[in-house]
Amino acid sequence: MPDIATITKHSALQEHRRSIESPFRDNADLILPFSVDPQASNRDDQIRQIAIAICPFLVDREVKLNHALCSVAVDDKPSELSLSVKPLSGGLSNELFVVADTVLVRIHPDDAVSMVDREKESHLVAWLSRQYMAPIFYGRFQNGRVEELYLHVEPLTYKEMVPYGPYIAQAMADFHSLVAPTRVLPKPDIPSRFETVDHWVKTILCSAS
Repeated sequence: MPDIATITKHSALQEHRRSIESPFRDNADLILPFSVDPQASNRDDQIRQIAIAICPFLVDREVKLNHALCSVAVDDKPSELSLSVKPLSGGLSNELFVVADTVLVRIHPDDAVSMVDREKESHLVAWLSRQYMAPIFYGRFQNGRVEELYLHVEPLTYKEMVPYGPYIAQAMADFHSLVAPTRVLPKPDIPSRFETVDHWVKTILCSAS
């Protein structure tokens, strides 16, 4: 588990990032007209360019953090190539990359093989970000999005989870008590579970043929 100094530093950094305004921030309607080819030899360069376009604070030399609290100062503007790009495992359908140990880049699979409505997902995630119930939604690009990276976290074991049970239950209750506006989560004409299952079956049949 991280120590209190690490947690405090991380909290200050997140508060700083939340204060940064951007036209892409929490805006699922604005899509950066670029995409990432995961198989391209310059894939990491594509990821860097998109991350910088959506999150200019990554290379903004004017950013000044609370030195006493964070011990971080940006004196020189880092070059684009100095931003690290690291793959992150654990995605169910997305390819995940961490840029500069600061933001998470999700690359969605091709629409032909995806079972997720990315438009609905993006609008819901952006809305949840505004409610402080999801990672910060920094912005979208043509085949993915950039969001807040949760640093210094790890999954709890069953035994470790026990004392946190009441807090987890409260957080889940708060989450499920949210009522998303219909423009964010439109009600389907037929029960969505049947529509989703029907879509999956058709996708499987098309893939098998």
